[in-house]
Amino acid sequence: MSAKTPRRRRYDAVLKSSVLSECAKPGASVAAVASAYGLDADTVHKWRYQARKRLSSASRADRSAGAHGGKFVGLSVPSAPAGAAADMNICIEVRRGNDVVVVSWPIAAAIQCAALLAQCMR
Repeated sequence: MSAKTPRRRRYDAVLKSSVLSECAKPGASVAAVASAYGLDADTVHKWRYQARKRLSSASRADRSAGAHGGKFVGLSVPSAPAGAAADMNICIEVRRGNDVVVVSWPIAAAIQCAALLAQCMR
């Protein structure tokens, strides 16, 4: 007579997502959430580790693809009259919460402006 080895349980993505979102709430205890779902706390800790690892990989991929995952917004720029380029500036406005940063850069130095932006977005 041979003893059967216990099979690993499999959990669907919906359950994992629900458990992880409960754990993410302020003041939530992983052990309490696991118990409420009838799970072992070590299993939930493993899911949390795997989720953090996936997010970390995804954010590294986004950074290597460029700002915001390589998604750029195309703009149509009207042509300037001849000789007007010397007076034109690149104006960049960045908002974060209530803070606003405005950068004005001479258009003649557009390449340097692009290099600075690329450096800042890393």
